[in-house]
Amino acid sequence: MEAMNKEQKMYLAAKADLAVAEEYEKKLEAEFLKKKGYKESSIYLIQDVIEFDKLNEEFADLPEAKIAWFSICQARDKMLEVEEKLIDYALSLIPMRKEREVLTAAKNNWKVRQELIDIVMRLDAPSVKLNKA
Repeated sequence: MEAMNKEQKMYLAAKADLAVAEEYEKKLEAEFLKKKGYKESSIYLIQDVIEFDKLNEEFADLPEAKIAWFSICQARDKMLEVEEKLIDYALSLIPMRKEREVLTAAKNNWKVRQELIDIVMRLDAPSVKLNKA
């Protein structure tokens, strides 16, 4: 990958932290189900609604599951924070005022956000001159 600036690096780090937190919770959930005698690796694969609710509550009450969920929430918060900085950086690169204003107004649209993130993550950031307008 090309050279990255701090916003891009922070985004990749936050994305990795979130993936690790989510993976850990999945592992805990799979172990929980295995101990309960289920072959499924996720509570969401349980077809019986009553059994799903029961297992979901039991798992959520486990101390390690609570810690895992807290870690996921923290990682998501961090992800949103760095995502916002990355999007602001992307918008700062747009030289045309009108286009920059339109995208700034639409930056809370999920699809626009994803497109901006995708584009800015492909940039060789050090070679890009910032727009001062």
